[in-house]
Amino acid sequence: MPSLEKLEVGGLTFKDFTNFWVREFEMGPETVETSDLENPAYDDTYLGVDFHRAPTWTFEFVIEGKTEGEVLDNLDRVKAVWRNPAYTKKAGTPAELYYTIAGRRRLVYGRPRRFAVSNIQTAQQGFLTVLAEFKLSDPLNYEGTWETNRLDAVPPDTRGLEEYLTEDTLTTEVGGTRQGQLGVIAGTAPTPFKVTIYGPMTNPGFTIAGRRYQFNMTLAAGQRLEIDSRLGTVRRNGTTNMIHTMQSPTPIKNIRLTPGKAVEVSFFGVDPTLTAYAVFAYRPARY
Repeated sequence: MPSLEKLEVGGLTFKDFTNFWVREFEMGPETVETSDLENPAYDDTYLGVDFHRAPTWTFEFVIEGKTEGEVLDNLDRVKAVWRNPAYTKKAGTPAELYYTIAGRRRLVYGRPRRFAVSNIQTAQQGFLTVLAEFKLSDPLNYEGTWETNRLDAVPPDTRGLEEYLTEDTLTTEVGGTRQGQLGVIAGTAPTPFKVTIYGPMTNPGFTIAGRRYQFNMTLAAGQRLEIDSRLGTVRRNGTTNMIHTMQSPTPIKNIRLTPGKAVEVSFFGVDPTLTAYAVFAYRPARY
């Protein structure tokens, strides 16, 4: 396979001619689980649904240093990344691994797993080798950068009013709707989306690819609501689960955008300040 130019994980970069580099890199095979059924009355097989399970990637790291102590310190840095509790101790939280081949920077999601130091005594010679594994949670590869589109809040639709109402007690239950488009979805595989709504806003909502999502909640100024279809999560400020505030239960998990097609989006909610906005984002996905 082409040479691995760079590997990035947990803020650490592996690259040739540095103290951290990759000598061997193997993308393991994907496995396929099927729901095929053998025909009990004839010779054929009923073909069911195929599920493509993500592979495990294997690396041989070379860790160098000018002294034995520096080699061991660098080993500690790598192992700290591989055992980082920010993802290893949080259910449903993947690590992000970026890799660059032929100048193309791609991303995979998963978890660092195996970490085996080959021979600790070679540290005296200025290096160590480590056999490490990274278990992908998703068989797809994603572009290293997001494709985004921002939509700003708009006033409510006031058509039909003959004069303005200026009472201080007036509240608006329905905000205006801003229309937009993500353009033609790049990549070769159906890709998840991420929408981030920034307050202040009451009853924020959006549409994407023919699906409507709205939430019975209020975002204060400085707060945000993140909807991630890859993880199937709705979180305020990245932590608090808010999926229970959805007005009408609508699937989020595994909802994907079709590559090669333009996607219409919209953003709505109540924001008297007209400072709220939503960012629609996706990473082009590839098999």
